[in-house]
Amino acid sequence: MKASLTSIAKVAGVSATTVHDALYDCGRVHPETRAKIKAMAQQLGYRPNRMAQTLRRQRSGLLGVVLSNLFMPLSGRMLPVIEEIARTHGYHIFYACSHDSEQQEREVMDLLLGNGMEGLLLFPAEPCNALPYYRSIRQELPLVMIDPSHDCGSDFDVIGTDNAAGGVAAATALLQAGRRHLAFYLPCEKHAKDWWVQGRLDGCAGAVGDAGLRLSVLASPAAAPEVLSHYHGRSLPEYLSSGGRLDGIVAANDTLAYQAISELHQYGLEVPADVAVVGFDDASSSVTFSPPLASLRQPMERIGKAAIELLLRRLARDTSPVEHQQYPPELIVRASIAAPAAPAPPPRRRHQEIPDEPSETIPTKGE
Repeated sequence: MKASLTSIAKVAGVSATTVHDALYDCGRVHPETRAKIKAMAQQLGYRPNRMAQTLRRQRSGLLGVVLSNLFMPLSGRMLPVIEEIARTHGYHIFYACSHDSEQQEREVMDLLLGNGMEGLLLFPAEPCNALPYYRSIRQELPLVMIDPSHDCGSDFDVIGTDNAAGGVAAATALLQAGRRHLAFYLPCEKHAKDWWVQGRLDGCAGAVGDAGLRLSVLASPAAAPEVLSHYHGRSLPEYLSSGGRLDGIVAANDTLAYQAISELHQYGLEVPADVAVVGFDDASSSVTFSPPLASLRQPMERIGKAAIELLLRRLARDTSPVEHQQYPPELIVRASIAAPAAPAPPPRRRHQEIPDEPSETIPTKGE
């Protein structure tokens, strides 16, 4: 039989009202009695009726987090921070996933709203198509977006990575390593025109331009023609076959960096001896890849902390203007970005001494 307030009260020898007040931390209940009732409720398998609590108190204590992908490599560093801060403020987190589908995103968000969520953190699937829907959600409860792939304008609170700053950092590191013929390596098709790609490219191009150099835009042979046309780019094999000079690559993410390195090997080019490579996202495989990949590590812990704290402020009726916070990534230097090996200096000639023969001295200027 399912445990209830009445059944717990009968076992504990107190009123159902006392059990209610003890379990829901309200009313005047002695701390020792409250602790005993809570322990007994747990032993009997009592589960509070969340929907009933929401109707009575207009508060569920639940926050929703909607992920765009269950296998997001960066979420493992962010989600524990979000959960910890939420719990210290009396909230629990419910997770849902849209699988990068606009339709599924709407379905799971509607489901969360129907189950009493008080606020939402959202990794948007297709923000460029769903802005009207997001606006309707925001009228019902606070909504904070994390790293949207498209610019959502000034309508929403957005916390994310400063992708342009990451592009600057990557290009600057290559320039400081002595590289002068740099390229940016694009995604083939999916995500190629996303906001984060453009930001990383813009930052990289700006740093290279400030150095008085020109950045090439490259991709794999599988790149869609419209992608190459959009960025005025070429495939990496085509560029190398036509005699293009290349000694440094900034890849839009780590997966693309590995792909670029594989293509470089096919042309007999070694990393980093011939071409230095920097990735983006600092995936776990970056350390074990050969050579270990230099990469831009996104500050996901800081982003998660900022996002949940902003959501909690909105829940506390903070009506300050919409916030857009961006945090710069950190360059993790590894072997793939080493400076080109300097040519060995010519061997120093030793003066050969001839016995009993005075060495000839060369007069200095003015003697």
